[in-house]
Amino acid sequence: MGVDRTEYVRRPCLCGEGELVVNYCTPDHPFANSDAYHWELFLECDICNGEYVFIDQDQQAVIASRTEIAARQTARQEYLERSRALMSRDDVRAYLSQLIALVISQPSAAAKHRVFTRAGMTVDSEATFRRSLKAVGDERIVQQSAAPHNLSRIMTILEVKNEEISNELEVLKALELKSKEPCRPVIDPVCVLTKEAFYNS
Repeated sequence: MGVDRTEYVRRPCLCGEGELVVNYCTPDHPFANSDAYHWELFLECDICNGEYVFIDQDQQAVIASRTEIAARQTARQEYLERSRALMSRDDVRAYLSQLIALVISQPSAAAKHRVFTRAGMTVDSEATFRRSLKAVGDERIVQQSAAPHNLSRIMTILEVKNEEISNELEVLKALELKSKEPCRPVIDPVCVLTKEAFYNS
């Protein structure tokens, strides 16, 4: 599939030896969605590329430190690894087994949906939940839906307390926030990345 590119911004980079380039891109084929578009951001400077990255952040083109980007990636990786370790613990597996038994004991799909909603394990309508339940069954749907972000609510439903798990959930929350924290721009944003800003430029 082709892409139609229109240059939106071209200006000197931080050191002045290269350029910052932003292209507005739309699909170039007969079946394209008329609202489809994306941005290409280039930091065309070997010197600046050693320290910085040029990224789309909150609909703005910003220059960010590679060190900051790396810190967020490290936090994300640690979050994923610790999440997997947490969900593999014997006590967590035992809690999920208790939850499966609780779900199975419910008299109807509507009652099961209420348990899932209380546990923060679904935002689906009851009808959508019924279809998923029918497709995979009680045990599988619990296994697919359980995650660190709803483990605290699962423990509340089961009326169990585990300080070690609660502490680990706080660590995971902090890591997730760190991984999603916006990077501090090194300079003012280069441009606004919206279709309206492009057409008004």
